[in-house]
Amino acid sequence: MMDNENLTRHGVIDFDHLHAELEQEFHAIANGDTRKGIRLEKVFWRSIEMLAAEKGMKPNEFVRELVAESQRINGNTASVVRTFVTSTLRNELEALRANGTETIKRIQKAPVPSFAIDRQKRLKQVNHEFLHVVRVLTGQMTMQVDAERIQLILETPIEELFAKLETQESSVDCGYLLRVGEQQRRGQARVICLPVFPEHCLIGFIKS
Repeated sequence: MMDNENLTRHGVIDFDHLHAELEQEFHAIANGDTRKGIRLEKVFWRSIEMLAAEKGMKPNEFVRELVAESQRINGNTASVVRTFVTSTLRNELEALRANGTETIKRIQKAPVPSFAIDRQKRLKQVNHEFLHVVRVLTGQMTMQVDAERIQLILETPIEELFAKLETQESSVDCGYLLRVGEQQRRGQARVICLPVFPEHCLIGFIKS
């Protein structure tokens, strides 16, 4: 049973790609007149490519700076690279978590029924006004709301909405169907896209 507005469900750790990511790759990095060989797991090289692209650098340029830093502090090069990549991604994750927390607060304070829904079409968060709509729909104003009974269907395909909001538009009006047990209601919602921890979600504000 759900007695608050949090609809988060606990997930399971996915190990499907672990073995492939553990495979090591050897790269030779030019550093002045010398070349430094570094052997790292694939996951670190992929992360380096991503971080380098964010800074407008080539991966080798990015690693070259880390090699220079490891020499400056007389450290193990592979350890310096792994530590830098991990700490950078950790900091980004913490920033995303903070942003997600702030977004959840905004949803809760919204004066209209509001919700967050993920790519798997699962409701992740709703506010008090949304729960009021659910109670009115069922005719049970004092009911505890069971998250498993609530089904919110957006009339525009979810991936189409993500594509529009991530590349073209700041908001999209979309029809929805809200179903609770045998009761249902149709209406319109304005949808935006925000990076909410732990995954991207669509944030919807019900208009009618």
